[in-house]
Amino acid sequence: MTLDPNDRNTLIHYRIEQAKNTRDDAEFLI
Repeated sequence: MTLDPNDRNTLIHYRIEQAKNTRDDAEFLI
């Protein structure tokens, strides 16, 4: 799977994955 910065759906999916990772890290640190 290639990430195309110009593809809105890809960008949204990437941001969602980043948000999940950030949330998981925050829960781990608590």
